[in-house]
This record gives sequence, structure tokens and C-alpha cells, in this order.
Amino acid sequence: MMIDKNEVPPEIDYTEYWETRDGDLIRYADMTDNHLINAHNMIERQVCDFINRCANRNEEQELPEYVEQMIDGLETEMKKRN
Repeated sequence: MMIDKNEVPPEIDYTEYWETRDGDLIRYADMTDNHLINAHNMIERQVCDFINRCANRNEEQELPEYVEQMIDGLETEMKKRN
């Protein structure tokens, strides 16, 4: 899942659901601890890549809202589990 500001995904509540590579939706609450951590790490790497691309192009861009929602959903579930 590459972060592209011009791509707008369909209406999915990314604060509650993770979208798999196959397009399936999984509630964060139903993900294993390892899956949560791996998903968070993947998003974190992609955000870093996005920021670096913007810096290399000397552009200031905001993260797409759905990415912020994913991060929030993942971190909220991780905090619930401590």
C-alpha cells in the first residue's frame, strides 16, 4: 500500500479497519499482536518514504487523511492491549 496523495480510497473507516493487500477488511481488534505491530511498522516506513520524497522534491504536502486514520486506529488498538 503506497501512500499517494492523489489516490483516494473508497469510504472505509480506517480508524476501525485494516485493509489487506487483497482488499479484505480486518478490524484492528481482530488482528494478532504481531499483525498490529507489523502493520504499524509498514505504515511508519511508508510515511518516512513519503516525507523523504517530499523533502527531495522540496514540496510540503500533508499526509492523506486515511493514512492518519490508519495510524490512529493501529495505535489506539495497541494502547488498549498495552
